[in-house]
Parts: sequence; structure tokens; C-alpha cells
Amino acid sequence: MPVQNTNPNPFSVKKLGKMIRAAKKPVMVIGSQAMLPGGSLHADQVAAAMRLIKIPVFLGGMSRGLLGAYDTLFFRQARKAALKEADLIILAGAVCDFRLDYGRSLSKKAMVVMINRSDKQLSLNHGIFWKANLQLEGDVLETLVEDSPQHVVRTG
Repeated sequence: MPVQNTNPNPFSVKKLGKMIRAAKKPVMVIGSQAMLPGGSLHADQVAAAMRLIKIPVFLGGMSRGLLGAYDTLFFRQARKAALKEADLIILAGAVCDFRLDYGRSLSKKAMVVMINRSDKQLSLNHGIFWKANLQLEGDVLETLVEDSPQHVVRTG
């Protein structure tokens, strides 16, 4: 069965970029969905883009190993504390299920961005313990890398 990718609204991608640039304590959780086939990107392109975006990253599932064991942006421990202290949380191919305590582990003060190929996964457990400020339906990597790289690069 062929994979169909949707590209998020360019306005939403620009909004994501503004949120990233404004954030003081951003954190990104990249899930398995980010590594699914169907996109045009390779892991090395994705890793290079993550280094440009300059956000601390937690990798889960099939995305583990994406940045290498010693990359300065890759964090393995203290995810719960980082999510509680963040002012921007990007869930990129990750969902608010038992792994994120159904959203209870997310800071109530943080802006939350959800990027997912599935509209059902975008809103999984939404409104119970967490609420997304921005939802982008589309391929995670295409959204972060190809769609608009100039919009998501941080300077600090």
C-alpha cells in the first residue's frame, strides 16, 4: 500500500518557525513515525536539519540513533523534567499515549506543537491532559526540513 504524504499549510509552517525562534526552553520529541518511508529525505539530511534547528531532542522508537550517541542536541535522560520545564514542546511523530503519560508529562505553560501524518494521531488524547497550540498534518521530516527550512532555524 503506497504511503500518501500531505504537506502542512505553509502558513502553519511559518507559525512553527516563529514559535521556535521565540522559545527560550524548547524541546522536541521525535517518534518512530519520523522514520517511516514515503518521504524523500535520508537520515543524514534529517540529522543535519536537526542541528540547524538547534533544539534539544529526545528520540524514541525507530528514531533512536538518528543523531548519534554523542550529538550535543541528543538527550537520553531527564525527558520528564525537560518536558515540565519547556516553554515549547514539539511532538514530531510522537503521540500523547502511555509513553508521555497521556499528556500529563507536558508542561501546562508550554506551547505544544504536534506534527503527524495522521489526523487521528494529531488529536489522540487531546483536551484531556494536554492541548496543542498548533497541529500540522504531514510528514514529520518534510515539515521540519524540506517544506521551509529557513522558517525553523534558531539563532540561539
